[in-house]
Amino acid sequence: MNNETRNLLAKVEIVDPKFDVINAFRTMGSPWNSIADLCDALDQAESVYSHACQEESRLITLVELHKDLDKRKKGVKEKIEDEKELLLIARRNKSHLANTSDGVSGWHKKFNGILQIAIYDSPVEVAKRKKKRIGCILIILILILSVVGVISYVRSCNSVEETRIHLNDNVPESLSQIIIKAKQTGNYERVFVKLDELLQVQPDDQRLLLTKFQILCGPAKDPQNAILLGKEMLQMDMEGDVLNQVALLSVTEIPRNQRDLDFSLSAATKAVSLSESMEPLHLATLALVYFERGNKPQAAATQTQAIELGMKQNIDPTILEKFNSSLQTYKSKNWNEQNEEQQQQKKMDPKNAIDKAMRG
Repeated sequence: MNNETRNLLAKVEIVDPKFDVINAFRTMGSPWNSIADLCDALDQAESVYSHACQEESRLITLVELHKDLDKRKKGVKEKIEDEKELLLIARRNKSHLANTSDGVSGWHKKFNGILQIAIYDSPVEVAKRKKKRIGCILIILILILSVVGVISYVRSCNSVEETRIHLNDNVPESLSQIIIKAKQTGNYERVFVKLDELLQVQPDDQRLLLTKFQILCGPAKDPQNAILLGKEMLQMDMEGDVLNQVALLSVTEIPRNQRDLDFSLSAATKAVSLSESMEPLHLATLALVYFERGNKPQAAATQTQAIELGMKQNIDPTILEKFNSSLQTYKSKNWNEQNEEQQQQKKMDPKNAIDKAMRG
C-alpha cells in the first residue's frame, strides 16, 4: 500500500474516531482484523500487481521477438528460394554458353583455316615470299663472295710477304731497327752511318745529335769523338735541356780518366744560363760537375739551390729525395769511391745508353 492510502486511513481515524474501519471491513466480509493487516495486504497486492506488469512486459517483448524471428526466418527462406532459383538459372546459362562457345570455337577455327588459306594464296603474300627468297639468295651470294674475297686477300698477302722477303735487302731500315741490331751485335758502325745520313738532311736536329753523343759516350766507348761532338754542339743553338743531357752524360758515362771537365762545366753552365737558373735539374747537373772538379762547397751550394727551387716548384718528391741524397754525398768524404762503383756498374750494362738514345 502506498503512502497516500496510509495517510487517508489515518485522516479517517482522526476525523471520526468512532468510525470502526475493522468493523466496516468485517461487515463486508473482510478477512483483515486491523489496518496493519490491510496495509500489508495492499502492499502484497501492489507487489503482485507490479510483478504481473513486469511479466506482461516480458511476455510482450518475447512475443515481439518471436514475431521478428518469424519474419527473419521467412525472409531467409525467401532469400534461399531466390538463391536456388538464381543458381538454377546460372546453371542453365552455363550449359547454354558452353554449347554456344563450342560451336563458336569450331566455326572460328574453320573460318581461320579458310582465312589463312586465302591469305597464303593472296598476291601480296606471294610477292612477299618471292622477295624473301630473293633476299636469301642475295645473302648466300654475298657470303660466297666474302669467302672468295678472304681467300684472295690471304693469297695476295702471302704473295706480298714473299715479295717483301725477296726485296728485303733493298728496303732501307729505320734508325731504331739499326740500333736494336747494333745492341745485339755490339757493332755501331751502321748506326753512325745512318745518323750521319740523317744529319746531312737535318744538320741542326738536336735529337739526332744527342742520340749520337749518347752512343759515343756509352755503348760505342768513344769518349774522344763524343767530346768533339759535344764541343760542336756548344757552338750551335741548342736548347737548355739538350746541353744539360750532354753535361750529365759527359760526367756519368765517360770514364773518369778520359773526361774533359772543362767541357762538362761549359755545357752545364750554358744550360743553367739558358734556363735562367730556374730549372732544378740543370742546377743539380752543374752541382755534380763542380763536385767532379773538386769544388765541394760550390757543389753543395748549387745543390742546395736546386733543392730549394724544386720545393718551390713542387717537383716530384722522388727527385727531391735524390737531390737530398746527392747533397749528403757531396758533403761526405767517401763519395769518390761510391761514384767509382756506380761507374763500374754502368760500364757493365751498356743497355742504359742505348735505351736513352732510343727514347731521345
